[in-house]
Amino acid sequence: MKERLFKRRQVRMTCLAVFTVIMTTLSAQPSMNRHRYHINYVNESHLLRKGNHLTVVHLNLEWPLRLSDLPTTALQQFLCEEVFDSKNVDYETSLSSYLNRQGDEISQMPETSGLSVNYVHFNLHGLAWEKDKYLSMRLVMKWRSGDKEKPDSLANILFTYDVAADKVLRTKDILYKHSFTDLFFTENLVNCILEGMVEDDFSMSNFSNTRTVESLVSNIIEGMDYFTYDDIFYYLPDEVCLMPLGLLFNIPWLYDEDGINPISIIPKDGFISKRALKTMEGKSKPRKDRTVENQVSSVSSDVALSVDDPLRVYEMVDSMPHYDGDTKEMLLFLKRQVSYPSYELLLGIEGKVTVSFVVERDGTISSPSVISPVSPGIDRQAVAAVLAMPRWVPGKLNGVAVRTRTSVPVNFKLEKQ
Repeated sequence: MKERLFKRRQVRMTCLAVFTVIMTTLSAQPSMNRHRYHINYVNESHLLRKGNHLTVVHLNLEWPLRLSDLPTTALQQFLCEEVFDSKNVDYETSLSSYLNRQGDEISQMPETSGLSVNYVHFNLHGLAWEKDKYLSMRLVMKWRSGDKEKPDSLANILFTYDVAADKVLRTKDILYKHSFTDLFFTENLVNCILEGMVEDDFSMSNFSNTRTVESLVSNIIEGMDYFTYDDIFYYLPDEVCLMPLGLLFNIPWLYDEDGINPISIIPKDGFISKRALKTMEGKSKPRKDRTVENQVSSVSSDVALSVDDPLRVYEMVDSMPHYDGDTKEMLLFLKRQVSYPSYELLLGIEGKVTVSFVVERDGTISSPSVISPVSPGIDRQAVAAVLAMPRWVPGKLNGVAVRTRTSVPVNFKLEKQ
């Protein structure tokens, strides 16, 4: 299906990625808290010790804090519980609690003789975003001990968050509740999954051994006289989420060298539930107990506060941070950093991403967030390009360099030739 769509699009148009950046003055920006959308991009590591136990935690997260005017309580609760095993619904609180349970943070790796060492990796990436409708994501968590090459355990989760209903949709919410005693239906689903195997930006794997998949599926189907509803989620792909083109599945039984499943995208017709279809169409009924979040946040009187606080981030200062060079030089630098994601190219998605970030006192860039999105793949490219920029001239307050937040809009446009 994917190849046919690519050929069809190639006949109609040859796409060039045109990348432009326009700097906005911070004085014209509203406070970041007023934006309807806010995803933090986190890439950090922590080294923690508790007695003879050493834990290395790596976080590579695209954490959604706000997706509309409505609270994302169910999403925060789901993520905090899955990632940090926390009952809180706040990222910072849950992360702090998780790290405290692992031990005290230390600055460098000690001599590991006599210590047990564990490695934990949390990866959370967006897959699809439809404004005010849904966000689909992939969460991969790996735990490895000692010098083992492969993880001791792994969780590979696909899910869709219904923005209006404030509900996390899993496999049983998304798949049509057909009678799985119908072998024809089951084989049809399996064949669609096999045909839809993909390898691109969001697959997180490089796998193409379709014969192995066919053999495994054939053995399963031939060895069973019937399927029950619960059986389908054991023998067939156990994780699924919504995408603009249809349904995205994990392929069970198969893993790449990092223990990650390859994935497959299939048409939604005949396989999607009425509930999930309402989500895709933006027709979900909003929860009655939700109220619109107060988006208005007055700018704090930063100027009246001490500039000695190394952790404070300012939004308005005497001298705003700026790229060390003219706008043309910055445009050329950023243009070299990006390429158009293949999935967005396939769908013809284009638009302007606004990336917010902190310019540190030494001019380095940190704490990126997307506050005006286009799609996960494009947003990710924009964030990576911003993080790759050389040092900026930092903002100054009362003549002293301070941490200052600013933003850069990045425009992705497809042009016909």
